[in-house]
Amino acid sequence: MSLHGAKGLEFDAVFLPALEEGILPFAGVDILTGKPEGQRVCGDVEEERRLLYVGLTRAKNRVYLSHSRQRKIFGHSLHSRPSRFLQDLPAEKISVRAAKPHKKIQEKQMMMF
Repeated sequence: MSLHGAKGLEFDAVFLPALEEGILPFAGVDILTGKPEGQRVCGDVEEERRLLYVGLTRAKNRVYLSHSRQRKIFGHSLHSRPSRFLQDLPAEKISVRAAKPHKKIQEKQMMMF
C-alpha cells in the first residue's frame, strides 16, 4: 500500500522501508540510476514530509522504519544516505538496530529424473 492510500486507515504495525535520500523525498528515476542528463523532479518536499507523517500516524502500536546504504535500482547499484526526514523524528522515541548482511548460499537444484 502506498502512503497516499493509507490515509484514514489504522494498523497494529506499520513498515516504512526505503527511507533514503532520492527515494523519500523522490529525486527522479534518472537521478537514482545515475544518468548524467537526469533532472531532479520538482516535487513538493514538504508534501512528501507530510505523507511520511501520515504513514507514521497510521500505526496503533509500532512503526518500523528502514533504510539501506546500498541497493540495486533498475540494475544500477545506488549508494545512499538516510532520508533527511529521519533526523526530524524524536530520538528518545526511536530504537536503532543495524541488520547484519546475509551470506548468499548456493543452493543445489534437485534432479527430477
